[in-house]
Amino acid sequence: MGSGKWLREQRKEQRSASFRKPVDRWLGLAGMAIGLLFSVVIPRSQGSVACGLVLTFALLAHPVWNFWWIEKTIWRRIVAQCILVGLLAFIGYAYWPSPLFVSRNAVPQEPKAQPAPHSPSLPVAPAETRPVPPPIATAPRRASPQPTSNAKKSTPPTPIPKTRSPRSSESTDNNKPASLKDIFLSDFSTMLKVHSDMDLPVDGTSLPITWQVYLDYDSKSEFVGFFISSRIPDPYKACVALSGLDHENSLKHMGTKTSGGIVGQMTNQDDLIFTGRIYIYHEGDLSIEQRAELIRLYRSRKLDLQFRGIDYMLLRR
Repeated sequence: MGSGKWLREQRKEQRSASFRKPVDRWLGLAGMAIGLLFSVVIPRSQGSVACGLVLTFALLAHPVWNFWWIEKTIWRRIVAQCILVGLLAFIGYAYWPSPLFVSRNAVPQEPKAQPAPHSPSLPVAPAETRPVPPPIATAPRRASPQPTSNAKKSTPPTPIPKTRSPRSSESTDNNKPASLKDIFLSDFSTMLKVHSDMDLPVDGTSLPITWQVYLDYDSKSEFVGFFISSRIPDPYKACVALSGLDHENSLKHMGTKTSGGIVGQMTNQDDLIFTGRIYIYHEGDLSIEQRAELIRLYRSRKLDLQFRGIDYMLLRR
């Protein structure tokens, strides 16, 4: 009988406390609404996630502090606040955007038309400077004798200047050969590309690399590429760090949104499917053993790794 009476008193006290504290009830509902708003409706970014966590804590701290069972002792209030902070910290860690698209200057690139293939032995001059072909040679006619000795000598034909074939998109100014980064930025010229610089955390330091997203609206697919310059002393560690990024999730939450396709049948960027292919352009050396180990590492994470180093640059030249 004593336990039943105690339960009835506790229920009565709970109901009375809920009626005495309508503000806590509304604050709790507002905190849950803010959490859903920042996790579902608002695009995910570092600023939006941090703002949502702060607002949620500010709205839920008072209801948790004055909860009917927790408010009886001070240590319960402190423990409850610590649990609330830990729960919000875990949610923030789970929803924090990947560092792949925490970029400084994303620059979209329009697709470039590939030059028409031509034979190397038959260079084609640009349309503006293409020389007029010489007339077809015919049998020379015998000149009739002139009556005077002051006849003008025939002038030789003006030689046609030789012109060079137009430079490919991979060549740089002053006729310098294309660097690996030039090739990295010009490859897949028929696709829409977005590239930017990023800082890759490796062993407590930040390595400056360049990433690029390739958007193929014809095949409804997308993939990514990275450029690792010779300034990075150990490209192997950089490749290992890149394998740990959540590429598919980062592509869904990148700041730049585009669409492409035929008019009337446009495809949104959110509808593109990540193929899992990763292109790594590296100026530093990677041994055969390191490449094999990286391929196994990426394959274990369902990624298709493709290397393009100095040998690829020489092949493209």
